[in-house]
Amino acid sequence: MFKQQVTNSNIVTLKAEGTVNKKCQELGLPEKITVRFVKVRLSTGEIEVLVTSLLDEKKYLALVFKELYNLRWGVECFFCVIKERVKIDNFTGKTVISVKQDFFATMFITGLESLLTKAADSQLVPEIQPE
Repeated sequence: MFKQQVTNSNIVTLKAEGTVNKKCQELGLPEKITVRFVKVRLSTGEIEVLVTSLLDEKKYLALVFKELYNLRWGVECFFCVIKERVKIDNFTGKTVISVKQDFFATMFITGLESLLTKAADSQLVPEIQPE
């Protein structure tokens, strides 16, 4: 998307087509959505392309997204852990209540694990011995 252009930001309207368009109509969802793709160069030289609903390129400069992306990275990693633990493709049931139960059980266990890990980590830190 950005290879031929010098720009770091592109606003694009995405349109649902085919069966996706039909499903959007059935569910009363919009068939089009306008988003902004923002190119961010990481310190490694790698390029990441972020998608945002913040369309105002003057108000939300492309270079701000690198810092925002960095601040949000811990949250994104946590979402990845939750998705793996919940097994999104393999809930224990198909009803809304069973999906909610799986989600909340996962959140509870993850929080409990964090508390137990923090306590264990504080005991595992080796004391520095003077030479």
